[in-house]
Amino acid sequence: MKVSQLVPVEQICIGWPTSNIPGTKSKWEFIQSMVGFLCEAHKIKAEHCQAVINQVIEREKSMTTAIGHGIAIPHASIPRLSKPTGLLVILPGGIEFEAIDHELVRIAILVLLPEKDYKKHIQTLSNIVDLTSFPGLQEKLLQANTPGEIWKIIAEIENTPKVK
Repeated sequence: MKVSQLVPVEQICIGWPTSNIPGTKSKWEFIQSMVGFLCEAHKIKAEHCQAVINQVIEREKSMTTAIGHGIAIPHASIPRLSKPTGLLVILPGGIEFEAIDHELVRIAILVLLPEKDYKKHIQTLSNIVDLTSFPGLQEKLLQANTPGEIWKIIAEIENTPKVK
């Protein structure tokens, strides 16, 4: 699944917090608030929100999802999730995410996929890594002024033919 399919414009945030979600001081609070955003948007059933938060945090505790160069991809396979969903957050000031390269995370893409769809899970993460390795992407996303601009940048890159 492409990022442009996983993350619609209304699930792209510049800065944080963007609603009445409390501010964050750690990656754990940030993960909780990202999942909370999707709960508020009714992308996750209210009765499953805490379980989803716990699953994403447990995944993060096993190994950081900060892939370096200011990018993190917190993710989890979620039981009873009917369809994939995600959230992209641009953090101009960055947040500590225990990245291998010690850079603050400025772009976070939360990925929640239905449990047992491992092929889609791996393909989606692979697509995100391909996208985030596009030259100049981070700068373009950090300079964008609206979620619509961010979505358009991503969709254009994803739809650019790849030279093999």
